[in-house]
Amino acid sequence: MVDAHEVDLTELEFEQLRNSSYIIMQTGSIEPQDYILFRQNDSGLFMMTQVVQLITNEGLKDGYSLITLNKL
Repeated sequence: MVDAHEVDLTELEFEQLRNSSYIIMQTGSIEPQDYILFRQNDSGLFMMTQVVQLITNEGLKDGYSLITLNKL
């Protein structure tokens, strides 16, 4: 089942995400095909994305994944 998630980002994190199609973060219950609404609270900006793939690696901290995204 596809779920929707909301994530607050700092101004720097939000700008980095604007220029790329991936983010490294704690995945929790996030699955491929889920939607994530990223918010930058100070400016009121937001970005809706859909998860394409979760990539885990032993080089990443436990519980974290590289999440590839499609921006909507």
